[in-house]
Amino acid sequence: MNIGVTDGLDPSAVHDDATGGMLVAPEAEHLVQALVPMSVPDVASDKWLTQHGWIERLNMQAHVNASQMRDEFVMEALVLHEKMGVLVHSLLASELWRTHVYPRLRDEAAERDGVRLYQALYHEAVLANLLEVTLFHRQACEACGDALLDLLDWAHRRLVWLQSHSPPAEVMATSAEAVKAALIGGGSSAQLARQLDSVQMSASLAACSIVRFVLEHGEQLPAGVLSRLLDSYDVVMLVAALLELRPWRAKRGTDGAEVRFDGGQWLPVGAAASHRLPKVEAQLWLALLSLSTDPAVRARYAFTDFRKAALIRLRKYLNETVVDQIPPLVQLQRAIDELSLSETPAQEKRPAYVLEQLPALRDALARGQDWAAIAAAQLGSHFASSAERKRQLAEELSALYTSPAVERLLTGPAATGDASDSGSWAHGAGGPHNECTLRIEFCLAADDGAPAPREAGGTPVRIAAKGREPAFQTTYDVFATDAAVRLVAPAGGALLARASLHAHDGAEMSRTANGDGWSSPLALPGAGKAKGWVQLGHEPTRLRVQLLLVRAHSAGGSGGGSGGGSGGSAFTVGSARVTAPERHAVRLEFVPELSGADRTAIVLAEGCALPGASQALFRPTGGTGSVPLPASCRVRAELRAGERLWRCAETRLELSVDRPLQWAQLGRGSGALRLQLRLRQAVHAGGKALECAAVYVTLPDDESTPPAAQPAAAPAARGAPGSEAEGKREKIAVL
Repeated sequence: MNIGVTDGLDPSAVHDDATGGMLVAPEAEHLVQALVPMSVPDVASDKWLTQHGWIERLNMQAHVNASQMRDEFVMEALVLHEKMGVLVHSLLASELWRTHVYPRLRDEAAERDGVRLYQALYHEAVLANLLEVTLFHRQACEACGDALLDLLDWAHRRLVWLQSHSPPAEVMATSAEAVKAALIGGGSSAQLARQLDSVQMSASLAACSIVRFVLEHGEQLPAGVLSRLLDSYDVVMLVAALLELRPWRAKRGTDGAEVRFDGGQWLPVGAAASHRLPKVEAQLWLALLSLSTDPAVRARYAFTDFRKAALIRLRKYLNETVVDQIPPLVQLQRAIDELSLSETPAQEKRPAYVLEQLPALRDALARGQDWAAIAAAQLGSHFASSAERKRQLAEELSALYTSPAVERLLTGPAATGDASDSGSWAHGAGGPHNECTLRIEFCLAADDGAPAPREAGGTPVRIAAKGREPAFQTTYDVFATDAAVRLVAPAGGALLARASLHAHDGAEMSRTANGDGWSSPLALPGAGKAKGWVQLGHEPTRLRVQLLLVRAHSAGGSGGGSGGGSGGSAFTVGSARVTAPERHAVRLEFVPELSGADRTAIVLAEGCALPGASQALFRPTGGTGSVPLPASCRVRAELRAGERLWRCAETRLELSVDRPLQWAQLGRGSGALRLQLRLRQAVHAGGKALECAAVYVTLPDDESTPPAAQPAAAPAARGAPGSEAEGKREKIAVL
């Protein structure tokens, strides 16, 4: 087999139309239709929180669709049902609430219901994020109508705020003691200030993208939009100032290391990412490119000496590293060079009277409002919920942000972060950097279908592909190969392949088959096909991989080996689709031992127990992770995967409610299903109690032949100590 670099090949991935994610198109359309405008007094109310949850789900799904190049049905529904104006209306209402109401109720509301207060504050950033991802499309910009002027007015305020923003004290502190003092000094007021700063920073970075997208669609937008951007806001100078100041970057005071604002927090930049352009910076460079190359802008905008000097100062930042990442910026380099050589044109006289359309929505929302009265009314109603309602709200938010699809979106690798991965696929998604490596090996096949010996050209060729941890509820995840490696099959010969998935630390999590794992001979694309898919692995309990083989220009690749002769076929791997094993469900029953105790506690958990992997993480679902457990109980457990069922022997537990964290083991021996329960202390209405925080599952060694699913036998009557009934129970010590 020959290995060589492929020339002139476009190994583009093929994506299917699977929707996946949190929502399907009909459900998203239903949520969009239900969106209604809400005024400032409605903010933080129960009906407002319900709509906030809808918008959050739509926002997450819109980003999933955009990031995975799927059908953007969220954007289409917002345009079709004319809800873009509703989003802008809600955005301005949230801004007014943050500006006028939040300072008046902040401290008292934080003591009463901090979760509700933060959601009300965070809503502005959510709306900005949703508008950011939808306004990439021209039809979404046009669907905003007159509200687009109000949106640009909001974006201008955010960019002006960003221009004058300084990093928080804990970032700029020059010693560890100063960092600690900045983080804990001021108590809850300082924490609220950090929340406000984070929300405003996130919204401001989204505003940068919104301005760029509107500028790119300028030809199709009303003339009043361009007039306001250039004449009223002078967006050219505003963008230039932001690119020079770069307020999303800072030098940490303790060690001088660079930190960047990303994902709602300031993160250190690793050595590998130090030259990588932040997303917001790229958006602003592209916005400036649109402004400098648009004929309508050049004809209208007066380049005075001051404006020319501001743009010429940016030329030093357009170095080779930046242009390599955004090649179109070569045009901006040329435009600035031309500007530096040109004479400053004479000022044109403008008419004394100019007819200009003005944004009116924000003024209409603010007109006649008594902000102090609104704050007092909200403290007496919205922030006066019962303890049960607050707990219910926390559970609803937890369910929203901990679904597998959301975790996969939110826990992706940060663009500038340098933290290590804290989770693996076998243990469930949950780390902040859940990158995985797919290792694929190809080998020539001998006449009997087995791998050819090394002396006959059977040395395996290895290809690595990078991707994200596959979520349980998606059809597949696309992994991109890190190199164009040429695979050559001789005429009349065949290729074998196998694949395995590895965590960030190299630990193997799953493979396509047991043993050596080699596939049967691959069905390569025929002579008339430029590309084709082949599949490795077919069992739902194991890793399944689809590989896109792209035909190279010629089979005569470089290097020796038996595959380099004429008549052979040469391919590269364009991309790989990785499908997660089927989802498993665990059911735990905690039966009280004491007479008169509470009823049986049920805990349900979901995850994926991979064959050959130990302690796969299962997370409680449906709020069962907060169910109080009896201290003295008998536990029954079963694991179901499709039609297969495993059961644990009934186990007796004696738990202590005074310990904040403890572990319990169900099942023993390599031939049995084994579960480890992580139990945490919690406070319930009746006092302290234990809850099940997580379940770690290890399948039996012979997992391919589980016990048949039989109806559970009726529990035996409780016997006296030493009786036969008692002797059948396994009493274990709590770890």
